[in-house]
Amino acid sequence: MPNKIGKVTRPTDFNLVYRKGRRLITPLFIVRFIRAGHTSTKFAVVASVKDVGKAVKRNRARRRLWHTLRKHLDLLPK
Repeated sequence: MPNKIGKVTRPTDFNLVYRKGRRLITPLFIVRFIRAGHTSTKFAVVASVKDVGKAVKRNRARRRLWHTLRKHLDLLPK
């Protein structure tokens, strides 16, 4: 079964991703994720007003990042 992507929605899961998850650093952003078993990977995406801009731009950036993560999930470190 291929890996599926999961969004972190609960505050406890978000804290878990930050404390125990992996981090992938790029020149443009930092991705934090945790492998949730063999079939799922959970991601936390945060876009700040300071870095991205107001709500419309932040939401657009998040949607684009989610799309890219889904497309290239197999390229993330194990």
